[in-house]
Amino acid sequence: MKGTSLILIIDDDPVFGKTFKRHIENGGFKEVIQMESVAESIYHVEVVPDVLFVDYNLEDITGVDAIKIYRKKWPFALIILISGSESLLRYRPYHLSKYKIDGVVLKSQGYKAMLQYAIKRSRYKLMKKIAFYFLLPITFLGLLIWLYL
Repeated sequence: MKGTSLILIIDDDPVFGKTFKRHIENGGFKEVIQMESVAESIYHVEVVPDVLFVDYNLEDITGVDAIKIYRKKWPFALIILISGSESLLRYRPYHLSKYKIDGVVLKSQGYKAMLQYAIKRSRYKLMKKIAFYFLLPITFLGLLIWLYL
């Protein structure tokens, strides 16, 4: 994930956004963009981001509604919902899959923990893709051979 990964931070708190951006860059990531609104990010980001950190309480839209928009524009991006409020923890696995949220993390956990969580989730998502695209055809091929014999 390090190196050429584009990380996009959407948070209407400029102090938090800039500080988080600096921590991510200090972690070895070179392409980090911080924006304060969904509209700004939709119209100004031309490259597909690998990871999006989306604040739950944005001024112009909720984080969940923002994720619906991002999923249409960037369906394969890793999207993590962040918040300063523990009420966000009410999102259970059902909600995460329904809204296609890859993870939920609290700002109070700290910048380093938030970044480590994103790295962990991106590895998990990659392993799911490998399993689907590599293991499924092998399983299907094994089934055909078994049926033929």
